[in-house]
Amino acid sequence: MLIDLRKLSGIYLICGKTDLRRGIDGLAGVVSDQYELNPYSRALFLFCGTRKDRFKALYWDGDGFLLLYKRIENGRLQWPTTQKEVRRLHPKQLQRLLSGWGLESTIKHNRPRKKHLVSTVQTVSLVVSSLQRQRNEGSAMTQTTEDLLAQALKEIQLLKEQVAFLNRKLYGVRSEKMTDPNQLSLLEDPSVFTERLVVKAKKKS
Repeated sequence: MLIDLRKLSGIYLICGKTDLRRGIDGLAGVVSDQYELNPYSRALFLFCGTRKDRFKALYWDGDGFLLLYKRIENGRLQWPTTQKEVRRLHPKQLQRLLSGWGLESTIKHNRPRKKHLVSTVQTVSLVVSSLQRQRNEGSAMTQTTEDLLAQALKEIQLLKEQVAFLNRKLYGVRSEKMTDPNQLSLLEDPSVFTERLVVKAKKKS
């Protein structure tokens, strides 16, 4: 920009829509009358209209107002839409805005892959069922296979409880999906999964 951001007393973004047909006096009036700010304070005031590909900036440089108008050829601004609100920006936020990004950084929270867990439970269950059937039929099983079977049973229990925990998080305790008697038991904290297995292992030993 033409203005040294380091010398500004502040950067104010006027949210929502402003009539960009207004000139210096009209925009200075918006600053002072609607938001009770001083347009002569050597602060930069930013305005945007209905179309988000253009904006105006008003700045008092000491002996007169500087009115900037910019139209972006490719892209648009992520301008806050809240009416009757003004935001004070950090220079980095202004640079972010003019680069086409929103003012607020967003973090996408990925939901746990419940379907993947259910599929894993089913797959492991089939393997365990096959091993148990071999043992019941009297087929010879090595100690290694026995150990794998015991570990698989523990993994199934762990996965089932994780699915139950996800059910509670996704649907709530009182949801109809949780009233099915075939549903799994619920836990308050997923960390209990590991602790419960450790306690069971100690008791067996």
